[in-house]
Amino acid sequence: MIEGELVVFPNPRLSLPPIDRLEGFRPGSRSMYRRVLVPISTGHGVLPAWCYIDGGDLINTATPTNERSWP
Repeated sequence: MIEGELVVFPNPRLSLPPIDRLEGFRPGSRSMYRRVLVPISTGHGVLPAWCYIDGGDLINTATPTNERSWP
C-alpha cells in the first residue's frame, strides 16, 4: 500500500487530457506512463481512481523500498 493524494474533478473529460499530457500519457500511442483504474482505500471505503504507472519495464526492475510515501 502507498500513500497519495486523491484529486476529484467535476468534469474528468475536460480535466484529464491536460494531465495526460503532463504525465506523458498518449492514449493509443507509446507513452511514458499508462493511466489505469486502481482500487483505493478512503475514509468512504474502497473506490476506483485513475493512476499513472510506468509504461515500460520499470515495474519488472524496480526494487521495493518498504516506504509508503515519496520523501
